[in-house]
Amino acid sequence: MNNLSFIIVAGGLGRRMKHKIPKQFIEINNKPILLYTLEKVFSYLKPKQIVVVIPENYLEYWSNIIKKNNIKIKHDIVKGGKERYYSVKNGLKKIRKTEIVAIHDGVRPLLTKSFLKKLYLAAIKNGNAIPYCEIYDTLVKVNKNTSYENRNEFICIQTPQFFRYDIIKKAYELPYEQNITDDSYLVYKLGYKLHFVKGLKYNLKITTQEDLRIIKSLL
Repeated sequence: MNNLSFIIVAGGLGRRMKHKIPKQFIEINNKPILLYTLEKVFSYLKPKQIVVVIPENYLEYWSNIIKKNNIKIKHDIVKGGKERYYSVKNGLKKIRKTEIVAIHDGVRPLLTKSFLKKLYLAAIKNGNAIPYCEIYDTLVKVNKNTSYENRNEFICIQTPQFFRYDIIKKAYELPYEQNITDDSYLVYKLGYKLHFVKGLKYNLKITTQEDLRIIKSLL
């Protein structure tokens, strides 16, 4: 797609996983998780540019993975930042002028072609597309006064998130805040209306060992 650029964010060290290497490089069936994500993005969308954000100390490590697996997918590699906000910002600096930019967590490898194209088309029409899943469990706020919340008023946000290039570029000119864990939050802060698109329940982000076991079974 000649008007689409894609940023795969894999700039973190994944300390909560408590693994000897960052979780994006953990192998499933002799292939790193991040490589599954890269291959699916390229195969399903054929973006004009793919940017992969890697921890600074693992840039050579990723290059060796590419050589070892004989990967011919052209992509730009940039170093990650201290927080996800800075990793995405570094990725955006590498983007050449385009119409749509998608931003995706590298450790969400269970993508489908129909899901990606649905998001892309929604972003073309609405300026952005944010995948979500409904909450079916009971939702409880735990603070000084425990309260049971109406789960129908909440959703879970996923990636990839698709944005008009000019909007997301402007959004990342906003200063860093500690509670920024999501790209759509910055666009929301600019005053743009967010367009939510039904996501995939199994579009899981690997954070813990339990997540890894689930992804292994699904892959």
